[in-house]
Amino acid sequence: MKIALTTLALLLLFLLCVLPAEAQNNEAAQTTEVHNLDLCDLFRNPKFYNEKEVRFRAVYHSEFEVSSFDIRDCNGDNNHTWVEFDRESVKASGRADILKKMNEEIGWGPGDALYFRETEMLVRGIFHGADKGYGQDNLWRFMVTVKNVEEIGATKKVKIPGLWPVD
Repeated sequence: MKIALTTLALLLLFLLCVLPAEAQNNEAAQTTEVHNLDLCDLFRNPKFYNEKEVRFRAVYHSEFEVSSFDIRDCNGDNNHTWVEFDRESVKASGRADILKKMNEEIGWGPGDALYFRETEMLVRGIFHGADKGYGQDNLWRFMVTVKNVEEIGATKKVKIPGLWPVD
């Protein structure tokens, strides 16, 4: 009888410890929902998506002092989004071909002074929509910390017109 009571008491104690942990795990899973959307949705509702994980497709634009996402179909002039790559997260979640392209063609950030580099990407990251100024000279209204690059297109290099004659 003592063995049965001891076993029952241990079972109850185990359940009391395990059930709250499972509830916390379920709660954490609900709060880490990824919002799949269009970049324009971020511009329309920046406070709603602020500090949330988002997934979207956009053109990554880089040059000498620029690292930003650009989408030409949104209305409004002040929808600038600075980009920072969480390199460790991108490396841990990325495919080898994407990482190679990022290293060789876009350099993970601002480029050189002669060219615009434009690359379409499907990314997942944290949106910072506090509207306080980000990036070079705090000129960008929003910021995205990229955690994963799921797809990457061809990089187009366009010479910046009028800087100096170099060919």
